[in-house]
Amino acid sequence: MSIERPAWLILGLVVCASGLAQPPSGVWNVYHDPAAMTREVQRLAQTYPQLVRLQSLGRSVQSRDVWLLTVSKPGGRTEPSVLFDGAMHGSEVVGAESVLAYAKYLFEHYQSDSRVRRIVDSGRTYLIPMVNPDGVEAGKTARKWKDARKNAHGINLNRNFDWNWEEAGADDPAKEDYRGPKAFSEPESRIVRDFLTSHPVMVYLNCHAGENREPHIVTPLHSKDGARFDAIASAIEERAAFTRARGALAGGAFNWAYWVGMDRLRTPTHRPLAFALEIYSQNTIAPTARNWWDRYNPPENELPVYLERVRKVFLELTQRAQSGGR
Repeated sequence: MSIERPAWLILGLVVCASGLAQPPSGVWNVYHDPAAMTREVQRLAQTYPQLVRLQSLGRSVQSRDVWLLTVSKPGGRTEPSVLFDGAMHGSEVVGAESVLAYAKYLFEHYQSDSRVRRIVDSGRTYLIPMVNPDGVEAGKTARKWKDARKNAHGINLNRNFDWNWEEAGADDPAKEDYRGPKAFSEPESRIVRDFLTSHPVMVYLNCHAGENREPHIVTPLHSKDGARFDAIASAIEERAAFTRARGALAGGAFNWAYWVGMDRLRTPTHRPLAFALEIYSQNTIAPTARNWWDRYNPPENELPVYLERVRKVFLELTQRAQSGGR
């Protein structure tokens, strides 16, 4: 038996169903999706060829490029170097925007700002704006936050690194923190691994958003570099208003980088450091809420405030690296 429904009810059901998808399409007038990110990094490489080299480090599950911007002066020093990345979780696009905005800041202020010029001339800045482009793309129409958070294989990349991996996240593919079938099973996590193990990176920062607390910078637990971490985190708290936390996330990128990936560089005089940065959170919104986007990413009109705060963190970390960590 068929049941006729009034037109207003049908329209209401359509509106409600479409309203489940996040984010609203208008956010992409400010935020960059993978296609727009590709166009923008290519534009920057063409506009500032004397300061930046653009290359693809590899492809995501769905064959999108994972772009690297190498910012340095031709013929300048190659060390010390820093690596900042964003959007390892595709729902956290503010990280990608922060890394991209920092690249623009360095290029646009190179001639006029002596501090920027020293940074560019005295080492290398490696920038991977969007580690998980497939997740960002999925998030454009995702009704569930975890569909944007994970990569195209349904794996949480920040549980896929080989540091206490057996204890990481969940072994259930339906869970938002599914760690994958084995450590480094995913092309995106392998890209970060391979880069860190083949380059002399002295500071690594992995950008995130959406935790149940105010924005903060995270340093490793039980580290012999605890005093240095505390000094740097304290300066960042004072200058950029990110509070301090310590963490030991099994399967996480920054803990793997610090304890494993950068260990070969560790000497009595060289102490590579790794951090995670939680840029933003509207924690009154549950991750499972219909408007999940708003938990992880600031409104478009507030985005510049957060980009400026993150820029202060990037500058502080780079200057610390170039001064030997002092």
